[in-house]
Amino acid sequence: MNWLSCVSQPSAAVSRSLCNLIKGTCPKIFFPFFLFVVCSTVLNNCSTSKVISGTRVKSNKGVITISKLSTDVPNVQTPASFSEGRDSLFIEYPQTCWNSGIDGTVKLFMDINEQGKSTNTKVSRGIGGGCDIAAWKAMKNATYHPALDAYGNPIAARHTVIVIFKH
Repeated sequence: MNWLSCVSQPSAAVSRSLCNLIKGTCPKIFFPFFLFVVCSTVLNNCSTSKVISGTRVKSNKGVITISKLSTDVPNVQTPASFSEGRDSLFIEYPQTCWNSGIDGTVKLFMDINEQGKSTNTKVSRGIGGGCDIAAWKAMKNATYHPALDAYGNPIAARHTVIVIFKH
């Protein structure tokens, strides 16, 4: 493997390329560029493990955190919020997930109408084992302050929320 294959197939060749670099087959003149490619690949491959700031919610087991509601709707001045605060929510950690050691991130989309009711709640990315359903139920049944436009009027908007289950 030469230095060009280090660049053209970074995700498959990172570990082999590091070995080749140590053996001296990757020219020293390309080391800074090679190091950039390796670091970029590692960062890109790890981009799904972003740290999300959240509030710990009440649960029967483990640690469950929930993010703030966010929206990409352009005319929303203030996104919707939980009417009783995130810390007042209760999400049950499913026994099957707990016993199986399942933890991870559940991402949900939901529409919150002008009255603060959640409609059309859907799991966008889940982890299975009942965690998706537990997060969905909690978000579906929660009460919200609706999103506000620039004039302070309540408006309907699609929101995203992240629920993290950890042992």
